[in-house]
Amino acid sequence: MLQNQIVKFLFSLTLIIAIPYLGNAQTAVAIAAKPKLVVGLVVDQMRYDYLYKYAARYSEAGFKRLLREGNSCENTYIDYVPTVTGCGHTCIYTGSVPAIHGIASNDWYDFKTGKMMYCAQDETANTVGAP
Repeated sequence: MLQNQIVKFLFSLTLIIAIPYLGNAQTAVAIAAKPKLVVGLVVDQMRYDYLYKYAARYSEAGFKRLLREGNSCENTYIDYVPTVTGCGHTCIYTGSVPAIHGIASNDWYDFKTGKMMYCAQDETANTVGAP
């Protein structure tokens, strides 16, 4: 019985000493710097293979740079309906589905105003370069 208590004590003492050192191991992981700007480009109704099919027409500082330094979603599975712009773009940028992020269509009825509302509608914003 005394032997079991000694083993438990030594085990506990080892944990008490080791845990602070184990926690410090996490600080050695490099944290990526936040980007200054994130650009998202979505071309509705465009198949992903067109990015490569027409690559010869792209400039080095344009789409070729985006393909070289950016990211593309080439094997995307859409598990919701309807696959309209509002839902799709919100899913891309949130990594979620309409049941979670709440954008279920392009248009919906706004009970506060009593009017139909477009998914990107913002009465307080002004279009750049147009009235």
